[in-house]
Amino acid sequence: MLDINFYMKFDDVLKSIEDKKITDGQQLFDALERIRSAEPVVYNIETTNRCNMRCKMCPRTTMMTRKIEDIDRDTFIKTVEQIRPHSDEEWAEWKKYCEKKYGIREEDEPSENHFFLYVISKVIQLHGYGDPLLDKNMHTYVKILHDRGFYSYFSCNPANINLERTYQMLDAGLDYIKYSIESVDDTVHKTIRGEQSNFSESYKKIQEVLDYKHRNNLQTTVVITMLDLNRTNQQEDYEKLMHAFE
Repeated sequence: MLDINFYMKFDDVLKSIEDKKITDGQQLFDALERIRSAEPVVYNIETTNRCNMRCKMCPRTTMMTRKIEDIDRDTFIKTVEQIRPHSDEEWAEWKKYCEKKYGIREEDEPSENHFFLYVISKVIQLHGYGDPLLDKNMHTYVKILHDRGFYSYFSCNPANINLERTYQMLDAGLDYIKYSIESVDDTVHKTIRGEQSNFSESYKKIQEVLDYKHRNNLQTTVVITMLDLNRTNQQEDYEKLMHAFE
């Protein structure tokens, strides 16, 4: 989750820079130190860096040199034990800030900016360079967060959906899951994300996930997204994708 208190207070620091009240590195350091939280704030926990995709837009494909590994349960728990969710009072102040500065309310229609301000700001993000669907313990981590009052979210490649494990995640209280789909054409999809990806099988599995969610009255928000890769006919592909999930 974002340090929303730091984010809101940074406006005053920025104004001091613009007004030339802060003119050197030490003054800037001191100003930032004054608004920094004394408590740990964690936005992202990468539980695994395993990935079977070869996405052409991802630096992991060509640049990652780290060992392939998963977080261990004790490390995850020790991390979570040191942080806390936003209080109701903090969230109320954040909502007022977003409405005043950006003109965006929590109840407004979804958009990229809305997602950042009202979802990313409050969740623990559980993806990094790996695909969370390849972490067999993800449902356990989701439950740990849920039981401690945190919201959880991750983005993933739907070709990796294991229905049984996904149902466990939803049952454990997963708040948001984003499925990245780059084309309704399997050949194009493989060109972008690699041979392990597809649309046809992904679509079938997502529909089963949605059916399970509705049958069990679960609150997980399922987000379908397509990255803007500035490709030919992408708008047409996007419209077909939206039509498929109507």
